[in-house]
Amino acid sequence: MRLFFRLFFFVVILIVPYLFGCNKSDKLVSEQIKKYSSEKGASEKIFNDDENTVTLTHDFGVLVQPIKDAITCEFEIKNETQTTWNLKTITNTCSCTVADITSPKVEAGKTEKILVAYKPIGEGSFDDNRRSLVQFEEKVAPKFKLYIKSRVREPITFQPKSLSWLRVGENQIKKDHFEIINFSDKKFDKLEITKKPAWLKVEIKNTTPPKSQPAAKQVWLANVNVDTKGMTPGEHQGELIVQLGENETKSLPLTLQITTAVSAVPAQFFFGNVTLNETATKNIKIVFSPDSIPKDKNEIHFEHDFGDKLQLNWISTEGESWELQASLKLNNENISKDPVVAVSFLDTKLPKIKLPVYVMFNTKTEQ
Repeated sequence: MRLFFRLFFFVVILIVPYLFGCNKSDKLVSEQIKKYSSEKGASEKIFNDDENTVTLTHDFGVLVQPIKDAITCEFEIKNETQTTWNLKTITNTCSCTVADITSPKVEAGKTEKILVAYKPIGEGSFDDNRRSLVQFEEKVAPKFKLYIKSRVREPITFQPKSLSWLRVGENQIKKDHFEIINFSDKKFDKLEITKKPAWLKVEIKNTTPPKSQPAAKQVWLANVNVDTKGMTPGEHQGELIVQLGENETKSLPLTLQITTAVSAVPAQFFFGNVTLNETATKNIKIVFSPDSIPKDKNEIHFEHDFGDKLQLNWISTEGESWELQASLKLNNENISKDPVVAVSFLDTKLPKIKLPVYVMFNTKTEQ
């Protein structure tokens, strides 16, 4: 009966932090905890490993929103020494988790129970991990670290809970997928997409819940194609809304960031103070979107009217930013009007780039 009333008391006090958020206020902690716990809250240092430590864990598994009542678990500790242990402190890292022991003394050779009441606080789906620490006055007594965890899920859960495609090139197709998982207490015969952006194609099929989701009643796998054809560079926001049954709807936020498939920085070759019969150099970077990176530099072709007076050589060809060096050596000032270097690619999906060439001759005369 004593354990029952303690446990009932824990459940009652955990209703308050659900309403007001997760904090360490003494008002939210039982008199037993208030008596033995630090008013300043838990420091991470107290959980550092040492030789005399016992770690106990409990996994509550999947908890489905809304979570109205606290849930409980208990751990057993046994005093295998010849000395009675006297409780020193019980430290809880959050008022959403309350731990207490059946007796402040653990006699030699005896076993006592540590009761933990837990109520996850928060909306949506998230993984939750909480810790408590039980310490005794006697040096022969180990520290008892209590670890509890849960996977809080909404009745209908998108996994992942949002989709983002960053730095996708123009005229590219990006493939991805997500899952729709039913953790509710009912099954749905009907699922349809009621809203989605034009640049997103979705194919949804029913699949058997995997062993990794034992609490799932139903799982749908959605394969998606993002098509950026005809879209302007920049960030595009959207949402996908799925309706299950007659009334249940769920929204998945979408973010698409389109970047130019290929660009040059700077976007021209500017040769300043060029001296005739001397070589002037200029470096630029050719920047690719992640989907547009060539496999080899030989997939890139250059055209210009300078003949052998302009040499183009790659300094580096790694990652998304390749460095190109232009070496110009002129024996006179006669150059074509508005000269450019045209850059084309083996991949015809990539746009051609025209890089203007500006030359400023050195007009200083030798004395």
